[in-house]
Amino acid sequence: MPDPKFAPQPGPFPPLPPHLAPPPPARRTSSPILILGAVLAALFGLSMAGGALKSLRGGGSQADRAKATSLNNEAIRLIQQNQYTQALNLLNQAHNLDRANPRILANRALAKIKLGNVDGAAADCEAALSLNPNEAPAYANRGMVRAARFDFAGAIPDLDRALALDPSNAYAWANRGVAHLVTGNAERAWTDFEEALRRDAGIGEAWAGKAMLRLNKGEFEAALADAKEAVGRNSRSSDALGARAMAHAGLGHFDEAEADATAAIAIDDQGGMYHLVRARIRAAAGNPKGCREDLAAARKAAGEGTPQRKTIDETAVEIEAGLPE
Repeated sequence: MPDPKFAPQPGPFPPLPPHLAPPPPARRTSSPILILGAVLAALFGLSMAGGALKSLRGGGSQADRAKATSLNNEAIRLIQQNQYTQALNLLNQAHNLDRANPRILANRALAKIKLGNVDGAAADCEAALSLNPNEAPAYANRGMVRAARFDFAGAIPDLDRALALDPSNAYAWANRGVAHLVTGNAERAWTDFEEALRRDAGIGEAWAGKAMLRLNKGEFEAALADAKEAVGRNSRSSDALGARAMAHAGLGHFDEAEADATAAIAIDDQGGMYHLVRARIRAAAGNPKGCREDLAAARKAAGEGTPQRKTIDETAVEIEAGLPE
């Protein structure tokens, strides 16, 4: 039976950490039409010859642009392997060779987001959109920037625009689902997660999002099943491990819950959010000392005066009220 301390009630868990699914970097080929191919060609009213796009690719010689394409493609491979610093170095080189290429800027924004340079990512998104106002990945990544700044409501219009330009982007569906979840629109969040998984069943963050929605309804067994799917798709996802931790805790599996929360912290504590998750687990498991240690670690990780710190402080007060003296 679910542990009563994890029964549905206002704020049964810390809010979903603001970690969006990283969209796959958009590969630019030597074709004048970008990776979106026929979709963007139709939106731009262009043929595959793409002559009107040549103005977007100005600057640098043909050889420079070819080298930039090669560097961009290698950076994509590195991003997919979570080697963000190396990818950023290559994208910087690519941009220097082809400064009018919006796709390189959009990919560089993604690398910067993953490295925590939110302001730099925002600047790259704006630069990409100034070159091409229909650059779908730039809108998707600008949505991630807004979410990183805790502006989830502001992220939704950017993700709407990204999906209007490229409805095949399963990661944008998943990210919009997270934004809807955090802003309290569970129905739309569920719809977006389902659409993301219909297009790509391998997106662990969408499975984790579904698990979070089930957790908020007290459906712990179903949440655990979705969380296991999430971990199976990406065992290095702190979101997936965090969702599984909370599902285990809801079912009273405190050893498994703490192990998953500890693994999530080691991968990406997300500004103290998973220390907060582990604090709640330890409180429910009767470990007040460990709980207080995690609350202190969560506050430290969030820093002073941040939106995340406000969320953590509010949740910590509620947890501390239930601890023995």
